[in-house]
Amino acid sequence: MAQPYFIIDDSSSPSPALHPKKMLTTEQQNLIAKHLNTRAQRPKCPVCGTTTLRVQPQVVELPTAESDSTIRRVVITCTYCGHDMYFSPEVMGLTIS
Repeated sequence: MAQPYFIIDDSSSPSPALHPKKMLTTEQQNLIAKHLNTRAQRPKCPVCGTTTLRVQPQVVELPTAESDSTIRRVVITCTYCGHDMYFSPEVMGLTIS
């Protein structure tokens, strides 16, 4: 079986830089990794070209043009250079409350 390109973050301490409002369960992280491993092209970090990316347990809320509105995003991080990419949980079929 081919090694998955998207892996989950099984560390117990969240990255302090993300200031998470919501944490993903291990099950949700696995669903995201599975979704990306089956639907995405072979991943490649746009910064360094590394091909192993990690699904972070934190969900971030990004501000929108409306002052009191945010959108939630799943964070995928390059394991080599640390570049972050954001994905819509709704497109992956996840509801994060």
